[in-house]
Amino acid sequence: MACTDLSASDYGEVRLALGLAADDDTSLPDAVIGGRLYGGLAGLRMAKAVECCEDLSCESASDDYDATWEAYVAAAVVAFTASLLARGYYSARAGERVTSEGLGSLKVSYDKTDWGVLADTLLRQAEATLSLMCSCAASTLAKRSADMGVPTLISVDGPGRYLGEDDDTIDKRLDEWLNPDVTEGLI
Repeated sequence: MACTDLSASDYGEVRLALGLAADDDTSLPDAVIGGRLYGGLAGLRMAKAVECCEDLSCESASDDYDATWEAYVAAAVVAFTASLLARGYYSARAGERVTSEGLGSLKVSYDKTDWGVLADTLLRQAEATLSLMCSCAASTLAKRSADMGVPTLISVDGPGRYLGEDDDTIDKRLDEWLNPDVTEGLI
């Protein structure tokens, strides 16, 4: 479905949904928005969500074509793409974006946006837009979004990870790690 695909003309709206200027391709390049992980994935998942709306179509050649439905789906794709970007791209870069700088006493302010909350808000907006004409599409998008977990990118184990435990456990681990029989000649 063409209406489920994010077009280059929609990139400005995606940026606006994230609180950026529509033409700010420095903070958010077009290649990121239209890439497979964000714009591409949003289009694929939206196409899957609207499949259950059999009596509605956003293809102008179809007998079931509805211009309002086309507008709703296009708006939902923009909101859903922005949601994916907020949860993925911007959450991973949280605290990197400088919002203001100063020369006197060298003040620098960083972005304090809660990208997870914004991602949830944008997802709910996409669902609400779809539900105006087809609640099945909204619930399908909601279910698929709930199934989409955040992968664990790194896992760390060591004495610093156990500060909440009692001191005996920390001391025991340190004794095991610093066993003189094992570490002899290494330290």
